Amino acid sequence: MTQSNHPNRLTGMAFFVAAAICFASLALFRPAEIGSIQRGIDQCASCGMTIEDVGFAAARVVMQNARPRTFLYDDLGCMLDADRENEGGTSHGCYVQDFNGTGWIDAKQAWFVMDAKNHTPMGSGILAFRKKPAAGALTFDEVAKARHAFMKAKYGGE
Repeated sequence: MTQSNHPNRLTGMAFFVAAAICFASLALFRPAEIGSIQRGIDQCASCGMTIEDVGFAAARVVMQNARPRTFLYDDLGCMLDADRENEGGTSHGCYVQDFNGTGWIDAKQAWFVMDAKNHTPMGSGILAFRKKPAAGALTFDEVAKARHAFMKAKYGGE
C-alpha cells in the first residue's frame, strides 16, 4: 500500500460518509420537495387555499420527530404569520419565490416589497425578490415585523 501525497484527503469509505453528511445537511435546509409545488393541487398550510400561482409561494422547513417537514404557503403573508406563531414547530429555514421568476430564495437572503397595491393570493401585498428592487425594500426580519404590526393593527392581539 502506498502512502498518499495528501495526508488530509478523504479516501474510500471516509469520502462517502463525508459526502452523505453534506447531502443530508443540504436536504435538511433545502429539501427537494420545496421545488415541486403542484400548482392547483398543493394547499397552503396556513389558510388551506390551493396554490395556483407559484410566483407568490413560500415554504418553511421545521423539524418534527427528528425529521425535516416542509410546509407550503400560497402567500408570503401566510408564511410570515405561521413563522411568527411557530405553527408546526420552529423554522429551520424559510424560502420564498422570486417574483421575477428565478425560483426559490432563502428568505434571509431575499428582499421584500410590501404594498397593498400588489395583488397577492391572500392580499398581503408582499413580494419577494432575489435582487434589491428599489429603495425601501425590506429584509426578511423587517418585513416580518411590518407584517406583524399590520396584523396587530387590523385584528388586534399581541
